[in-house]
Amino acid sequence: MLKIINLSSRYFNQTKYIFSQFNLTIPIHKKVALLGQNGSGKTTLLLLIDGLLKAENGSIYWEQELLKYHPKNIKQWRKRIGLTFQNPEQQLVAGTVAEDISFGLCNLQLSKQEIKERLEQVLKDFELELLANEPLHHLSLGQKRRVALAGVMALNPELLLLDEPTTYLDQHQRNNFLQELERIYEQGTTILIATHDLNFAYQWADWFIFIHEGKVILEGEANYVFNQRQILEQIKIQLPILWEIWHTLPPDLKQQNNQQLPRNIEELKKIICRIGKQTVID
Repeated sequence: MLKIINLSSRYFNQTKYIFSQFNLTIPIHKKVALLGQNGSGKTTLLLLIDGLLKAENGSIYWEQELLKYHPKNIKQWRKRIGLTFQNPEQQLVAGTVAEDISFGLCNLQLSKQEIKERLEQVLKDFELELLANEPLHHLSLGQKRRVALAGVMALNPELLLLDEPTTYLDQHQRNNFLQELERIYEQGTTILIATHDLNFAYQWADWFIFIHEGKVILEGEANYVFNQRQILEQIKIQLPILWEIWHTLPPDLKQQNNQQLPRNIEELKKIICRIGKQTVID
């Protein structure tokens, strides 16, 4: 879907590069977790992919199309790619929920009827109908995050970029957010989340990318990347709690589950209960 080739980037008036000869491919229709220590460049990478920051060298491609920084090209580029910031207040620009979601749609120069239809649908999808006319400053942080995500998804992006989306969410809000992500993914959207929350990433993602000192140091599926203990220790990344619990179980118990990894607490409970019942029967 998206490919980055030999990208180099640094902040204005800085001599040290954040990325140097950086290469990355984002696979289509995956749930991708971008991981790394604070300061590793996760947020910067999202801004580069979205075209909000311009790389000093290198190329970013959407399929075969090169990212160019002319206004017309950037506008077309951002029709495909949606980005939500860590702080949703940075991208909420209107007075009410409905006005904010409509703002992006108006920029697409759609007809009034299409704007109305898309607005109604996204309010329904994100369960914001009762908050449609609510002033944004009356909303909780979790609600603001939902509005920011709804505003991006109203534009129907093919690739959704999320920067630390679970920050400040309680467990109930996090569960609702996971349900929203699953619905978006099932509609065909590729999702890339930059996060330091390894347990959330392990529960949600099916492809993991670790960056360190401006390079991709490790990528792949869970069963591969989390077995690379030496690399993870080198970049000071701990293992997900569920992964560690699973690998403390006796090998014969794991074998009974065909080595299939539990990705959340409920899955682990079901596996243990099933194995326990089977053991009693045997």
